[in-house]
Amino acid sequence: MPDWESKFINKIVLNNCLDLMREIPDGSVDLIITDPPWNVGKDYGTYKDDLSKKEYQQLIRDLKSEWDRIANGRVAIVLGSEILKDWWDVYVDAKIIIVKLGAIVLTRKNNMHLQWKAVVTTCNSNKFTTDNWEDIRWPGEGYYFDEPRYGHPAMTPLKLMGRLINLFSNENDLIFDPYMGVGTTAVAAMLLKRRYIGCEIDAKYLDTARKRIANTGLTTKEDRLDAGVPLTFEDLA
Repeated sequence: MPDWESKFINKIVLNNCLDLMREIPDGSVDLIITDPPWNVGKDYGTYKDDLSKKEYQQLIRDLKSEWDRIANGRVAIVLGSEILKDWWDVYVDAKIIIVKLGAIVLTRKNNMHLQWKAVVTTCNSNKFTTDNWEDIRWPGEGYYFDEPRYGHPAMTPLKLMGRLINLFSNENDLIFDPYMGVGTTAVAAMLLKRRYIGCEIDAKYLDTARKRIANTGLTTKEDRLDAGVPLTFEDLA
């Protein structure tokens, strides 16, 4: 096994993702799947989510350059509506999946509208899907939906990451999440029999992610359903 594989595969590494990616050979990753910082001022602890617009746009270009190199440009990126254009300006040929939320927001003009998020992807789906998803709820969304947040200010739903992995990769593929956070992508990858590499810059979130991964074999039937794992006879018993 090459040194980089033993160092990174099925592990989450404490590092800046741009530095880590320079150690990964060209074309070694099957899919980049991530929910990156949206540059909206969230408190991530170690990472400060407050770059200037110019700096953030340069970060997008730097990330794309590395993702093109290590994964042949195969990405699925979870984004908020407020920064979708910054990414789409770089991924001009990408497809967009709209993920509608159940929560309602009140605008400055006292108009109400449903919130939404988006997935920017360069991949072709290996299963039929629409480009408008309405069945995924976000942790903390509205008043009536709650999911464990593991102390992270911007948790991504396990159901969303599982669906993206199912649609855009195959068993034993190598999934890389450069902004692993508290490990949701790794949990989904393990449940769906994919290999993974994760990068996280905050030691607190890394510790939480490693604990979640250690307990992945103990997940509930609901967790497995969220990740898109087919039910077994044991689940139905």
